[in-house]
Amino acid sequence: MGYTFQGGFLENKTRLLAYAAVLVIFVFAVSTLTSNRQETSPSGYIIAKQDESASKANSLNQIDDVQKQLDKLKLDINTFSSNLTSCYSNTGELTSNLQNCKKDVALCNTELTKLNANKSAGEQTCLNDKTSLQLNLSFIGTKLAQATKDLSNLTTEHDALEKQYSALSANAANNICCKTKVDNPNVKYYSIENDKIACKETSGIPISC
Repeated sequence: MGYTFQGGFLENKTRLLAYAAVLVIFVFAVSTLTSNRQETSPSGYIIAKQDESASKANSLNQIDDVQKQLDKLKLDINTFSSNLTSCYSNTGELTSNLQNCKKDVALCNTELTKLNANKSAGEQTCLNDKTSLQLNLSFIGTKLAQATKDLSNLTTEHDALEKQYSALSANAANNICCKTKVDNPNVKYYSIENDKIACKETSGIPISC
């Protein structure tokens, strides 16, 4: 709600000064008329009497005007006082609202500080977790690389062992089955069954004698 009391107050003050000036002039005029009356000679009594009557009538009119202006001034002063009282009341309400707003702002600043602190703590925790995960990932990567290398080596060894086993099995089968072939010329093949070499006539791995 806006108020224009400062401008009204200056205007009323100016008007009050004007009314006071009029009143002073009026008092001065009455004083002057009274003095002139006392100095009038008997020979000019009739003219002075007429002037006095006119002066009285004029003075009464001026008094009425001044009274009207004083009444209006009183009304303006009452209006100004009422507006001033309303202004004080609204100022008190606005001051209270301002204090409440300041409290709300202080609470918001406190909450913001807490949130910023929690944010910083959360960011630090995430950074620590990220660093830990990166270290674990690097460790697992190293282990995986070593395991892959070990697996390759084991596969190579396995293949070599299989070749050796196959060669050993073939030599052993040829020795055994070739001897058996002397007694049984129909023996031409062999197989390994239950970790044992079996000489056969019809199917299996051919022997070389």
